[in-house]
Amino acid sequence: MKPTQNNILKHPSKKNLIIITAVWLISMVLLVLSMTDLFTEKPFQKSYLLMYFLMLSSTVSVIKMHMNYQRNKERRICA
Repeated sequence: MKPTQNNILKHPSKKNLIIITAVWLISMVLLVLSMTDLFTEKPFQKSYLLMYFLMLSSTVSVIKMHMNYQRNKERRICA
């Protein structure tokens, strides 16, 4: 039998969680800064719809990762 490997999204460690969250936060700030040209333009324009979709999907992924970490942490405590 093959040993199962832990997926970083389904079984994140605390180190993975901190690194991914920091990268996500930095990338969100940089995306907003680049879209608004350092806040000289309005951020809510129709041309930025695709970027907002990418930001939303990455935010959902990070939230799922945090939820999986909490769920796995609770399972480890109960076991």
